[in-house]
Amino acid sequence: MMKIGILCAGDEELKPFLPRLQSPVVTEKAMLKFYSGRIGNLEVTALYSGVCKVNAAIAAQILIDTFQTDCIVNAGTAGGMDESVQLFDTIVADRMIYHDVKEDILTDFHPWLTENFFKPDPELLDAAKAYSQKTLYPMRFGTVVTGEQFIEDDKREEINKEFSPLSADMESASVAHVCYANNIPFLSVRTITDTAEHSGIENFDKNCELASARAAEITIGILEYYTEMKNKTYIITNIQEDDYGCEERPSGEAVTVLVTVRDRNGRESMLRQPDEWLYEQRITEGDPAILSDGRLYKIPE
Repeated sequence: MMKIGILCAGDEELKPFLPRLQSPVVTEKAMLKFYSGRIGNLEVTALYSGVCKVNAAIAAQILIDTFQTDCIVNAGTAGGMDESVQLFDTIVADRMIYHDVKEDILTDFHPWLTENFFKPDPELLDAAKAYSQKTLYPMRFGTVVTGEQFIEDDKREEINKEFSPLSADMESASVAHVCYANNIPFLSVRTITDTAEHSGIENFDKNCELASARAAEITIGILEYYTEMKNKTYIITNIQEDDYGCEERPSGEAVTVLVTVRDRNGRESMLRQPDEWLYEQRITEGDPAILSDGRLYKIPE
């Protein structure tokens, strides 16, 4: 079974995960507490590392070396940077970059990146995009910056001009850095506590509990999709009218179609789906999709 690491910066961000852990076992290492157990069908080790890049990096390496996690999600809260970002939006990073590290440090030295940013695991990102089609909570995808400071207004304009980020935090890029060096899939999921309009530590304190709970719910939803997608990701190869036989479609029954799908191993199978549902999902032939609860969900580009 896949082992998942959930790394939060603070105790408030970890708090929503703990009641969901079944029969957790607590392990102490490097002045940190690791909580291992199951959340539904997920085998999880979760902790809070403490704020800042180095603390998060220490925790990530222990998750990999000691708990042998197969992937890590950095979950919690963040500050909104782009003016379009609203309180309680959840930002999933498709690019993570240090705003306080010189560009050539990561390209000329270890880990010798080709560009000065880290990318999330493509399959975890696909799971997040698929889940975003199902959740009622607003989710956005874009650049996240990481650095050793709480961003105030005087620094915001400079960072926005250079990196065009949706949000800022103090850990995501550092955990991505460790995962990149260890070839471990990684994703950052952060819910917004403060913005340019609602700025300051007082807004972080006021909104942290709700934002943390939302980030936890979305993280678990993404991970459930991720594990499903390992076995239930398909390419739509054909969509055709359903065959109702001699009796035809009963009056009042929803129109259905027959969808031929191909899995990762090239095996094809046929699924019956409501025609209106495929239209709502904008599913057409050639699209990638995930099967969840008997319904196909398109994986957005």
